[in-house]
This record gives sequence, structure tokens and C-alpha cells, in this order.
Amino acid sequence: QRMASAAPNGVDGELGKRKSSGESGDEKRPRTADEESYLAKLKDELIKLQPFSPTLPLTAVLLQQEIDRVSGGGGARHVGIGAAGPPPGTSLPSGSAFAPPPGVEVTILSEETLPKGQVKASMKITIPTELYPQFNFIGRLLGPRGKTLQEMQRESGCRMTIKGKGSMKMRPGQTMEDLRAHHPHIDEPLHLVVDYAGPVHNKDSCLRNAEARVLPLLAPPTDEASDFVRQKQMRELAILNGKIPG
Repeated sequence: QRMASAAPNGVDGELGKRKSSGESGDEKRPRTADEESYLAKLKDELIKLQPFSPTLPLTAVLLQQEIDRVSGGGGARHVGIGAAGPPPGTSLPSGSAFAPPPGVEVTILSEETLPKGQVKASMKITIPTELYPQFNFIGRLLGPRGKTLQEMQRESGCRMTIKGKGSMKMRPGQTMEDLRAHHPHIDEPLHLVVDYAGPVHNKDSCLRNAEARVLPLLAPPTDEASDFVRQKQMRELAILNGKIPG
């Protein structure tokens, strides 16, 4: 199965809700006109940054955190992932500052509260193979020798697993029935499962981080000259093969 080892614990901290003096914990004051203008500019910059987020991931995360802070939602406005999260099995709303590309849906699969402030959560990101049947999404997500997937796991603090049609290869002597018995997901449409396990206060930031890294890889470039992801991966492959110095 195409899966790297679990990543270390994620980014520390969760943004708290803004409270003005005299407000209760659940109330929010209206944003000023200057704040609305600033928020619109932040969202516009994040959209413009989306094609470059694989090479500037921390910039994308910092922009999203500032959007969350100004929005006053404590991180709840990024594709619907809030403190408690949406019910398992629901699709996250599109139209956010970091909206999924065409044909991509982000869904919370499960969330389980564990003792001592720990939590397990799973998120599903569909891969738009029906829109782009000839595009090699698996190779793009894995990168040279799995390096891209490993980096996304390490930087987000989440484990990522490619599942569905085309995600598994049969071993010599293995039949499709054997493969299906051990991996029933191979009959499903191609998708990526993101798993988080760790402190509850890190859950939202880690899932947002993972999503911000994955989504740009699921938007095929319009031409090779603008495909910065492939250029980066080809350079990494050349370094791994010893063709250029690292």
C-alpha cells in the first residue's frame, strides 16, 4: 500500500477566539470597514498563492491563520474545520479562501476523542481522475521515491494514504480477488485519506496544514512552464540520482 510512516506531532497551538471587552465568550463584535478590507486582501493573496503553496507552505499557513484571526472564528472558517469539526461523513463547504480545485471534495470521515486530551480524526480528499483521466495524480502526490508525500506528512503532522482505483499493485502470483479481499478500497474512486492523532488543540491546525499542501497538487497546471511542482520534483529526483549536487 502507498503509505509512509506516521508523521511526528503537529504544529503547536490553536488560535483562540477574539473577545472584545464586556463580551461573553460566544459573542463577536462586528468587523470594521478597515478589517473587512484587510480580510478581503488576505483572501485574495491566499488564492494567488495557491499554485505556489507546495514550495511556500509556511507562507500559506501563516496567511490562513491571519484570515482565521481577523475572521474571529478561531480557525473555524477554513473549509469548515472548527473546534469540534463537522459531523463525520459530511462534505466541507467550498468557497473558502483555499477552496478545493474542480472535482475535489474534502470530507471528515471520523473523529474520536481519546483520554488525556488526545483525539483521532480522519479526512478524505477526493482526487479528480474523472475530470483529468490522463493526469498522473499518484505520481504527483508521491513525488520522487515518495519524497513529496513524506514531506507533506512530516510538515503537517498527519499520516496520508492514497486509496482507491490504481492505488495498489498486484504482487507476482496475486489475483485481483486476493487484493480486493485485503484492500476493499481498490474499487472506490481514487482518494487520499489524511489521519491525525495527537493533542486535540493541534488537530485543526494540522488538518488545515495538510489540506493546504495537498489541494494545489490536485489542480493540473495549464502548461509545463508554469508547473512548479513538477520542476521541483524533477530537481529532487536529479539530486537523489546524484546527477546534480544537493
